[in-house]
Amino acid sequence: MPDKTEPTPTEVKIANQFIDALTTEWDPEDFTDTFQEKVEALIEAKAAGEAMENPSQPRSPPVWST
Repeated sequence: MPDKTEPTPTEVKIANQFIDALTTEWDPEDFTDTFQEKVEALIEAKAAGEAMENPSQPRSPPVWST
C-alpha cells in the first residue's frame, strides 16, 4: 500500500463540486415505507382475528418508494 497522501486542492475542489451537483432537498414525507405499511396491515389483520398467511418466500428488505 502506498503511503497516505493528502488530496490536492484541485481534487478537493472537484470533489466539492461533484457533491454540490448531486445534492438536492430531501423531504421524508415524499416517500412511503411500504414495509411498515405491510407490517401494520398484518398487525391489524391479526388483531381482527383474520387468518395469517405463511409466506413461502423469504421476506425482502424494506422498500422505499416515491
